[in-house]
Amino acid sequence: MAIDLNPPYWKFANEMLWGINTFFLKHHSIADKYDVRLMLWSDIPENPVEISEKFTGYLVSRGDIPASLISDTQLQLSLKEDQRPAIEHALREMVSIRDRGVTIFPTEPIEWPMPTLLRYNLLLQQEEKLREFDYLFYIDVDMKIVDWIGEEILGNLTAAQHPMYALRQIYHTPFESNPETSA
Repeated sequence: MAIDLNPPYWKFANEMLWGINTFFLKHHSIADKYDVRLMLWSDIPENPVEISEKFTGYLVSRGDIPASLISDTQLQLSLKEDQRPAIEHALREMVSIRDRGVTIFPTEPIEWPMPTLLRYNLLLQQEEKLREFDYLFYIDVDMKIVDWIGEEILGNLTAAQHPMYALRQIYHTPFESNPETSA
């Protein structure tokens, strides 16, 4: 399960999905043993033109692509030649997400940090669907899976250290310090 809301995050889904399809319970020794299904809560439009409009609109709003107003409904984009391949690649990747065998639950966009704060509310909108599974795993859409994840992940509770805390020792892991909680 992953949440992929708002154009800045759309570009991460395909790489994360590739990692799951390649490494998550897929080692040759167990590949036929598990039925892994991918679920994505997202506001990525189905229509490629709409994806392009919203993503380029996001890039214009950040100042990544200069634009001039032509009329009330049209912008003239000033795309640099060296930007074109990367943007076209990103758009192709976003359009192809539905071809990766993922179930997409259409979700209204909400600005960050609300998608992470309301994560469980969003997931539980599909509570009936989630009851069909023996195991559920959530991953941030901007995470990369780079090696085998095997049966060791199956259990009552599984967690992973967030890369920010693993890579930057200056950050302190947010452990629960209240002795009255079991968190």
